[in-house]
Amino acid sequence: MEFLKTSLFSHLSTESLPTMTRTFCAVLVLAFLWASRLADASSADVWVGTIVATTTTNNQTTAVPFVLPRAGAMQCDGAVYVVWGSSSGATATAPAGERVEANALFDFDATPTYRFLAVLPVSGTANCKVFERKTK
Repeated sequence: MEFLKTSLFSHLSTESLPTMTRTFCAVLVLAFLWASRLADASSADVWVGTIVATTTTNNQTTAVPFVLPRAGAMQCDGAVYVVWGSSSGATATAPAGERVEANALFDFDATPTYRFLAVLPVSGTANCKVFERKTK
């Protein structure tokens, strides 16, 4: 048994330690990159829904409708035009909408009058995650 301990520790200290250190550092870097990719909105924000848009779509006409939070943020994986609306028929158009680039956070404060957030992809499809802001 003593031979096994000595053999194991000598192997770790002479050959594997640099490799283990490099592997450990690589794992730490990958974990950091993965965690930073998940941190789209701030850690205090809570996801409430996603607007999936191939054409103009709002929070009530998307595949899984949801109510806008009072204070929120939206982040899309593609560039979109954004328009506020007072009815579930709210639509976004290129000339009337505010252009928001891909991965940019779009902050908003919903009111009883403007409860609908419509998006229109600049091209293709856009998935827009909507978060409730817990802190500002």
